[in-house]
Amino acid sequence: MKNQEKISGIHNYCDRWCEKCKFTAQCAIFDKNEVPTDISDEKFFEDLHQIFSDTLKMIKETIEEAGEDWDIFVEEAKETEIKEPEFTDHQKSVIDLSESYHKTVHDWFTLNKDYLKSKESEYNNSLEMGVDIMKKANEILNAIDVIQWYLYFINVKIVRAFTGLDGNDELFDGFEEDLIQNDNNGSAKIAKIAIDKSIAAWEVLYRYFSEKADEILDILVVLSKIKKGLMKELPDLDKFIRPGFDE
Repeated sequence: MKNQEKISGIHNYCDRWCEKCKFTAQCAIFDKNEVPTDISDEKFFEDLHQIFSDTLKMIKETIEEAGEDWDIFVEEAKETEIKEPEFTDHQKSVIDLSESYHKTVHDWFTLNKDYLKSKESEYNNSLEMGVDIMKKANEILNAIDVIQWYLYFINVKIVRAFTGLDGNDELFDGFEEDLIQNDNNGSAKIAKIAIDKSIAAWEVLYRYFSEKADEILDILVVLSKIKKGLMKELPDLDKFIRPGFDE
């Protein structure tokens, strides 16, 4: 069936939240069978080998689609000295903010563990008394899921978005990139999507956790600064068309 055809490159600019994705049947790297995490399981290494093999195959196809010779590319890659990416002061400040964000949020959930448990007990008691608060509880749980899912994702994607922005990614020197459809914009766009979803999630907690309003506002300010800094570096990121998602 046509709607089951694989969409080339769709996995490159997604948020990796497969269980919430409607395009899994059209994704080349999605595997509905869960990959084992137990390294004593022989299947773990078999699946890991397959993942690496599939990834290499996709890279080769991308290189050849760009009109380049794969064998030459491999030889040049071997001779290329991989340097740590260099970032401008502004880029570093945005990256530092994104690192600060995930550390702050990690600490926030740790320090507020008892508070969150007390809220859970409060809602359970309300249910026992016949008060319908399931919608509120589900909103809070969904918001926490979103915050935790994107907690480290944002920093990783911002670093990728800024890498090579000033032509310091020597591995791909010589490849002409579209001014809009390039990896910098693509990575930045999914980072912005993650930021926007995180902001919306924190706003839910702000609405329901009035005792923590000041702390949550501080976190929202940090997210807003990250977003502003990201868009300053890559103002055209919203014009990037993500395969499948934006088409």
